[in-house]
Amino acid sequence: MNRRPIKPWSKLKSRVEALWPDELPLSIHCTSYDLGAHIGTSIHEYASRHWITLAKSIVWDFPGPFLRPERARGGPVQHAGPGWPNGGTIIGELLRQYLDRPRAALFEPFEEDHWELTDMLRAADRRIGKEALRKWSADLDEGHPALPVIGARLAL
Repeated sequence: MNRRPIKPWSKLKSRVEALWPDELPLSIHCTSYDLGAHIGTSIHEYASRHWITLAKSIVWDFPGPFLRPERARGGPVQHAGPGWPNGGTIIGELLRQYLDRPRAALFEPFEEDHWELTDMLRAADRRIGKEALRKWSADLDEGHPALPVIGARLAL
Protein backbone atom coordinates (compact mmCIF):
# COMPACT_ATOMS: atom_id res chain seq x y z
CA MET A 1 0.00 0.00 0.00
CA ASN A 2 1.19 3.50 -0.74
CA ARG A 3 1.52 6.01 2.06
CA ARG A 4 -0.04 9.45 1.73
CA PRO A 5 1.81 12.24 3.58
CA ILE A 6 -0.25 14.06 6.20
CA LYS A 7 1.33 17.49 6.35
CA PRO A 8 -0.61 18.89 9.33
CA TRP A 9 0.54 15.92 11.41
CA SER A 10 4.05 17.35 11.93
CA LYS A 11 2.66 20.45 13.65
CA LEU A 12 0.33 18.40 15.84
CA LYS A 13 3.15 15.96 16.65
CA SER A 14 5.42 18.85 17.66
CA ARG A 15 2.76 20.38 19.92
CA VAL A 16 2.07 17.05 21.65
CA GLU A 17 5.74 16.14 22.12
CA ALA A 18 6.47 19.64 23.48
CA LEU A 19 4.48 18.62 26.58
CA TRP A 20 6.88 15.77 27.34
CA PRO A 21 10.17 16.04 29.26
CA ASP A 22 13.12 16.24 26.88
CA GLU A 23 14.84 13.31 28.58
CA LEU A 24 11.80 11.02 28.17
CA PRO A 25 12.53 8.79 25.13
CA LEU A 26 8.93 8.93 23.91
CA SER A 27 7.69 9.70 20.43
CA ILE A 28 4.29 9.76 18.68
CA HIS A 29 3.92 8.71 15.06
CA CYS A 30 1.28 8.67 12.33
CA THR A 31 1.10 7.27 8.85
CA SER A 32 -1.66 6.95 6.29
CA TYR A 33 -2.22 4.02 3.95
CA ASP A 34 -3.97 4.20 0.61
CA LEU A 35 -6.68 1.54 0.58
CA GLY A 36 -7.34 2.12 -3.09
CA ALA A 37 -10.02 3.79 -5.15
CA HIS A 38 -13.69 3.06 -4.82
CA ILE A 39 -14.97 0.94 -7.68
CA GLY A 40 -15.84 3.11 -10.66
CA THR A 41 -14.38 6.30 -9.15
CA SER A 42 -11.02 7.94 -8.65
CA ILE A 43 -11.82 8.66 -5.00
CA HIS A 44 -9.27 6.94 -2.78
CA GLU A 45 -9.92 5.77 0.74
CA TYR A 46 -7.17 6.09 3.33
CA ALA A 47 -6.65 4.50 6.72
CA SER A 48 -4.39 5.89 9.40
CA ARG A 49 -2.19 4.27 11.96
CA HIS A 50 -1.00 6.11 15.06
CA TRP A 51 1.53 4.72 17.50
CA ILE A 52 3.64 5.80 20.46
CA THR A 53 7.13 4.48 21.14
CA LEU A 54 9.11 4.48 24.36
CA ALA A 55 12.83 3.97 23.76
CA LYS A 56 11.92 2.70 20.25
CA SER A 57 9.51 0.04 21.57
CA ILE A 58 5.84 0.43 20.64
CA VAL A 59 3.79 1.00 23.80
CA TRP A 60 0.53 2.18 22.19
CA ASP A 61 -0.71 1.35 18.70
CA PHE A 62 -3.92 2.39 16.95
CA PRO A 63 -5.81 0.52 15.60
CA GLY A 64 -3.56 -2.44 16.54
CA PRO A 65 -4.63 -3.98 19.86
CA PHE A 66 -7.86 -1.98 19.90
CA LEU A 67 -9.31 -4.22 17.24
CA ARG A 68 -9.73 -6.61 20.17
CA PRO A 69 -12.72 -5.61 22.33
CA GLU A 70 -11.05 -6.51 25.64
CA ARG A 71 -8.64 -3.52 25.40
CA ALA A 72 -10.95 -0.91 23.82
CA ARG A 73 -13.13 0.62 26.52
CA GLY A 74 -15.80 1.73 24.06
CA GLY A 75 -15.75 -1.43 21.99
CA PRO A 76 -13.65 -2.35 18.98
CA VAL A 77 -12.64 0.16 16.34
CA GLN A 78 -15.55 1.20 14.17
CA HIS A 79 -15.98 3.32 11.08
CA ALA A 80 -15.48 6.95 12.09
CA GLY A 81 -16.11 8.91 8.92
CA PRO A 82 -15.53 8.91 5.18
CA GLY A 83 -12.02 8.01 4.17
CA TRP A 84 -10.97 6.96 7.67
CA PRO A 85 -12.40 3.53 8.45
CA ASN A 86 -10.25 3.06 11.55
CA GLY A 87 -11.00 6.28 13.44
CA GLY A 88 -7.96 8.36 12.43
CA THR A 89 -9.89 11.61 12.51
CA ILE A 90 -10.99 10.87 16.07
CA ILE A 91 -7.37 10.40 17.16
CA GLY A 92 -6.37 13.79 15.75
CA GLU A 93 -9.35 15.40 17.44
CA LEU A 94 -8.48 13.78 20.78
CA LEU A 95 -4.93 15.11 20.52
CA ARG A 96 -6.28 18.61 19.88
CA GLN A 97 -8.75 18.33 22.77
CA TYR A 98 -5.95 17.28 25.10
CA LEU A 99 -3.77 20.17 23.98
CA ASP A 100 -6.61 22.65 24.50
CA ARG A 101 -7.67 21.36 27.92
CA PRO A 102 -6.57 23.36 30.98
CA ARG A 103 -4.01 21.68 33.21
CA ALA A 104 -6.47 21.48 36.12
CA ALA A 105 -8.88 19.41 33.99
CA LEU A 106 -6.42 16.88 32.51
CA PHE A 107 -7.69 14.03 34.69
CA GLU A 108 -11.31 14.56 33.67
CA PRO A 109 -12.54 11.93 31.18
CA PHE A 110 -12.36 12.50 27.45
CA GLU A 111 -15.71 11.21 26.18
CA GLU A 112 -14.47 10.04 22.77
CA ASP A 113 -11.32 8.31 24.00
CA HIS A 114 -12.03 4.59 23.83
CA TRP A 115 -8.38 3.68 23.23
CA GLU A 116 -6.50 5.05 26.28
CA LEU A 117 -4.75 7.69 24.17
CA THR A 118 -5.33 10.50 26.65
CA ASP A 119 -4.00 8.22 29.39
CA MET A 120 -0.79 7.91 27.40
CA LEU A 121 -0.62 11.69 27.03
CA ARG A 122 -1.22 12.20 30.78
CA ALA A 123 1.52 9.72 31.62
CA ALA A 124 4.04 11.70 29.59
CA ASP A 125 2.84 15.25 30.31
CA ARG A 126 5.48 17.14 32.31
CA ARG A 127 2.77 19.51 33.61
CA ILE A 128 1.55 16.60 35.75
CA GLY A 129 3.77 16.06 38.76
CA LYS A 130 5.22 12.74 39.83
CA GLU A 131 3.04 12.53 42.95
CA ALA A 132 -0.12 12.99 40.86
CA LEU A 133 1.16 10.28 38.47
CA ARG A 134 1.71 7.86 41.36
CA LYS A 135 -1.80 8.41 42.71
CA TRP A 136 -3.42 8.10 39.29
CA SER A 137 -1.44 4.99 38.30
CA ALA A 138 -2.60 3.13 41.41
CA ASP A 139 -6.02 2.74 39.76
CA LEU A 140 -4.75 1.46 36.40
CA ASP A 141 -4.99 -2.22 35.52
CA GLU A 142 -1.82 -4.32 35.12
CA GLY A 143 -1.99 -4.32 31.32
CA HIS A 144 -2.53 -0.59 30.90
CA PRO A 145 -0.24 0.81 28.17
CA ALA A 146 0.50 3.98 30.18
CA LEU A 147 2.33 2.08 32.94
CA PRO A 148 5.68 1.82 31.10
CA VAL A 149 5.55 5.56 30.36
CA ILE A 150 4.72 6.35 33.99
CA GLY A 151 7.62 4.13 35.09
CA ALA A 152 9.98 5.98 32.76
CA ARG A 153 8.71 9.36 34.01
CA LEU A 154 9.12 8.41 37.66
CA ALA A 155 12.66 7.19 36.97
CA LEU A 156 13.75 10.57 35.56
